[in-house]
Amino acid sequence: MAAYKTPIFNGDERNFEMWHLKFLGLMRLKGLHHIFINEETPDTDKNAECFAELIQCLDDLVRRHIVKESEKFIKFNKLFNPESYTIQLADGTKAKNIVQGQGGAKLYFEDQQGQKREIVLKDALLIPSFDQNIFSIPAATKAGAFVNFSKDKGVVQMDGHAFDIEKRNNLYNLNMLKKTKINNQSLNVWHSILGHSNVRDIISLENKVDGMKISEDKSPNLDYETCILGKMCDNRNRQPDTRAKRPLELVHLDLAGPVEPAAQEFRYSLICVDDFSSLTVVYFLKQKSDTAEAFKKFLSDISPYGKVCKIRSDNGGEFVSNEFKRILVDNFIRHEKSAPHSPQQNGTAETISGDNAEKWKEAMTSEMESLKDNNTFEIVPLPKDRKVIGGRWVFAIKTSKEGKETYKARFVAKGYAQVEGIDYFETFSPTTRLSSIRILTQIAMQNDLEIHQMDVKAAYLNAPIDCEIYIEQPKGFIAKGDNYVLKLKKSLYGLKQSGRNWNNTLDEHLTNEGFVRSINDPCFYFDPNKKIYILVW
Repeated sequence: MAAYKTPIFNGDERNFEMWHLKFLGLMRLKGLHHIFINEETPDTDKNAECFAELIQCLDDLVRRHIVKESEKFIKFNKLFNPESYTIQLADGTKAKNIVQGQGGAKLYFEDQQGQKREIVLKDALLIPSFDQNIFSIPAATKAGAFVNFSKDKGVVQMDGHAFDIEKRNNLYNLNMLKKTKINNQSLNVWHSILGHSNVRDIISLENKVDGMKISEDKSPNLDYETCILGKMCDNRNRQPDTRAKRPLELVHLDLAGPVEPAAQEFRYSLICVDDFSSLTVVYFLKQKSDTAEAFKKFLSDISPYGKVCKIRSDNGGEFVSNEFKRILVDNFIRHEKSAPHSPQQNGTAETISGDNAEKWKEAMTSEMESLKDNNTFEIVPLPKDRKVIGGRWVFAIKTSKEGKETYKARFVAKGYAQVEGIDYFETFSPTTRLSSIRILTQIAMQNDLEIHQMDVKAAYLNAPIDCEIYIEQPKGFIAKGDNYVLKLKKSLYGLKQSGRNWNNTLDEHLTNEGFVRSINDPCFYFDPNKKIYILVW
């Protein structure tokens, strides 16, 4: 403070820069303000005298840190006597008992990497009457800190970390963080919050996670039925069934559909497969209720070759109706039904149903439109010196929570035919760690944040291709002659490098948006300014 020169007040408050020292929290400086501007004729000597009092007042305070909360102090100086400590105020009066203590105060600040750092301010003054805490530059530099100010900001380096100083409304601010709120929950509740994690791991986290407290018995013998059921596997018999020894000894039945759009109103098909010969007969139906009549026709059509002894189907209503049961009784046919939610037990007929599903034009057309909308390829003649990579259709049926079935078709490349150094170079793509998912959940819980989960539709199609690759035209969508192929502009599912290309594209976008990629998990991103965390998997 000794570096300040005594100014001459000329009646123009804008040129008197000392009035911008609001960050000191000394509201009583208004007293000096009135002394200066209420003089009709500026008094140079009086101005100098008042300014000297102001400097003395400021020197008395800013050479020490000031903290207003007693709970932030970890240790008080027992030899400090508040009554003997006097502060000269801005109006020239001296006051005692404003400072109530002196010692080490523990505060938390956010460094330039957005990390929470614990800093202990030595010999800080406890002044509860102050409106805000004051970080003393002289006290910090005396303790070994380095401070650098520019026009509207600054940086303070202490304890091996750098902290930004921001200027807002003529006030220099350090970003001090509030103490972590303690979340005191039972072991049972923590087990649910952390996704039914191992109980011993949860107990060990208590000493490693700020704000985590286990309130009740910490016995690891927690009997949690949901956790046990969630970790049980679907055990399937991998041994193949004994095949029939003669024709029509066993016939597999399955009903496929509904198929939309329907061909001539036929939305269903009854599939009958002989287990011995694999003979397959398909009957197209307009309604499910036509199943019994279609099965009677099958028995009639197959009668020249023998009688059906046994059938196997699922528990669909069309196979357990009274009409269907009467047909079985009249023809002395035994009925085997697969267990609920176990289509693999009737796999022969289910496979045929899947083949029908693969032919659904609507799902395939939707996939081709998606490829075109994303400008995934262009149709060109195959160069003489290049080989074409094959492609194939992949089909799936997805069922929503409401039970609605959606039929999906995807055209993929036969990546196994790619040649390294020509069709691809690097293939590695990172995957997130399970521990990162748990950490993200913990961060959201501690900071009362909301978690949103989203899926990027046709994600790989957003990434540019990194090699010159030619794919054969999809079956059913041949646009030009046999010599024409698809020259890829975007990554296609099935290619060895598609996952890597998508990850690089996403990383570039998130980085440009201000997100920082974790050095411990390349799938974890965070924005230190907006407090947004993103986990990619």
